[in-house]
Amino acid sequence: MLVSAEILEKRKSGKPYYVLNDSMLDFWFRYVNRATSLVNAGNGKAYYYSNVKDHLHDFMGKIFEKMAKEYLMMHAGQNGLPLLTEISDYQDTVLDENKKPRQIEIDLLGRNGNRILLVGECKFRHTPFDKLELEKMMDKIRYLPVSNPTVCVFSLSEFTDYVKKNADGFRLISIDEMYP
Repeated sequence: MLVSAEILEKRKSGKPYYVLNDSMLDFWFRYVNRATSLVNAGNGKAYYYSNVKDHLHDFMGKIFEKMAKEYLMMHAGQNGLPLLTEISDYQDTVLDENKKPRQIEIDLLGRNGNRILLVGECKFRHTPFDKLELEKMMDKIRYLPVSNPTVCVFSLSEFTDYVKKNADGFRLISIDEMYP
């Protein structure tokens, strides 16, 4: 019932698990609920500065991923983006070239049925998406069971000149493009 009401989202990574899908409820339980006594006593501002402010950017990273998913679904089948029926995150342990286990995480994996058509990365940071992040993403993609996916990178703070020149075939999408 909570899944159909879109309050919880079922995810799979080995075993199925559930996460809060409602950003307001997530924020409430992560930050406000544990400090209601402080807030009610008039110390909410002090609590914010000591326990919330430094973590707000991390919290917004997941919100930014949701925004990217919405963008992709709204533009599916348009302007070179594939028609997608599902977008999820992806986590797996793979064997690298030295046969050592390696954990990979992909922010956005877009599918149409069982076919993976899109791989996406979301960066909600005050610094532009740079060469190191591009190389890490390209390395992760080679472990996915897919060939020639559409690759999208969503960035709050744009992209370095290196990335703009060397991200061949990648869709580089800034927040300004998401919300013109």
